[in-house]
Amino acid sequence: ASTAEGYALFPEVGPGDTYYEQQENLAEELTYSGQCGWDNFVWGSQTRKFFRFSDSHLTGAYKHAGKRDSYRPDVDTLASGPDSLQTSEFAGVVCVADVAVPLSGGVAQYEGCR
Repeated sequence: ASTAEGYALFPEVGPGDTYYEQQENLAEELTYSGQCGWDNFVWGSQTRKFFRFSDSHLTGAYKHAGKRDSYRPDVDTLASGPDSLQTSEFAGVVCVADVAVPLSGGVAQYEGCR
């Protein structure tokens, strides 16, 4: 998914303005934490925190594994170019299930991933 798709899929800016919104958001699952073989931030014996988007090398955007699933992607604030982006603790690339993905040659194929 691109950064723009990430902003559309994950619209929440923060924990909420009221006590009830904050409590509701606290009940939401963290991105991958304790799911699909993850133990907090560890998967495959490696600490992984930063999910990147297909254009993150241009935008600096990432989805942090420790934030609520609906929260908007963050942006590397120290980034001053592609060589300064956070590259350690890489968790993977954000994919969207059942979305046509153009492959080489311009052919679109459905690729299911999470």
